[in-house]
Amino acid sequence: GPGLEARLETGRHALTVLDAHLAGREWAVGSGPTIADLALFAYISRAGDAGLAHPTRVAAWLERVGALLDRATPRCDDATVMADIELLRAHCERAVGTTGRAYEILAEASDRMAGCDRRRALAMATAAGTAAWGRSDAPHLAEAVDRVVALTGDDTAAAPATTQALLACASAFDDDVEAAARWTRHAVTLAERSGRPDDLSMTGAAAMSIGDDATSLRLLRRAAADARSEGAIAVLTNMLSALAV
Repeated sequence: GPGLEARLETGRHALTVLDAHLAGREWAVGSGPTIADLALFAYISRAGDAGLAHPTRVAAWLERVGALLDRATPRCDDATVMADIELLRAHCERAVGTTGRAYEILAEASDRMAGCDRRRALAMATAAGTAAWGRSDAPHLAEAVDRVVALTGDDTAAAPATTQALLACASAFDDDVEAAARWTRHAVTLAERSGRPDDLSMTGAAAMSIGDDATSLRLLRRAAADARSEGAIAVLTNMLSALAV
């Protein structure tokens, strides 16, 4: 329809602008790759899915950024940097609606990080599970929970609030109300103690999954207030995604 054609024309114009911007340069900003290239890559690389052709300079830039990402394999001595890159890639995929691809990135990265940095591996496994839960992807949600349990062993109760909230949501998804309530109680205690917007928002979703709307509303209100005060807009976006499932 006319609305779709208008959006496609906007996409063509954006590609033309980027192509002109890349004249005489290899990267979006400065003389080397930056976060700007990674952020743009997630959107521009999908233009072909809408039937839009990449102009010559844009196509060459995509190859450079893609090759850079392909070489970005984590090593134990730079696990933090590589974990951040993987999380950024996953965030970009979620931003353009390809949640399944985000899950794949996070799950693969969690497995690679397991021998280097178990804390970050757990964070990635939790994020992967959250992505699967958000799209009601039962097989991948179960897979993510198995990954979380393997990483925490007998110490699951000491896991971060977001991880325990994920376990609560997964239990509710499986109609295990007792387990869901137990994990939610643990998560609420940790989230209120940490005060982090992502802890509060995910735990709010967990409380909602067991029908505790009062606790859910309290946590989500606090998460929204804290996220606004910190300028953490991405967290607010994730909150809305959780509420939409």
